[in-house]
Amino acid sequence: MDELTITLRKPVSIGDITYSELKLQEPTAGQIEKASTGSQSSVGAVINLISAVAVVPRKMVEGLCQRDFKEASKFLESFDDVESAQQ
Repeated sequence: MDELTITLRKPVSIGDITYSELKLQEPTAGQIEKASTGSQSSVGAVINLISAVAVVPRKMVEGLCQRDFKEASKFLESFDDVESAQQ
């Protein structure tokens, strides 16, 4: 599965915009690099990566409930697992 749409358990509102889903896909090398640059924690890097891949503001990702955040994070981590299994 190269794409995943997550229907948010708790929609996130920023200003006049309410986000009710996240559309994720396999991250590019550039997105991974940018996500880790300047992050002071691994959680911050994951927040940056979700924001980049889903093309949503970082603040929106910061507002995700724990279950939605974990689901998105697990999906993005799955690409690392595939590569590790091939080595």
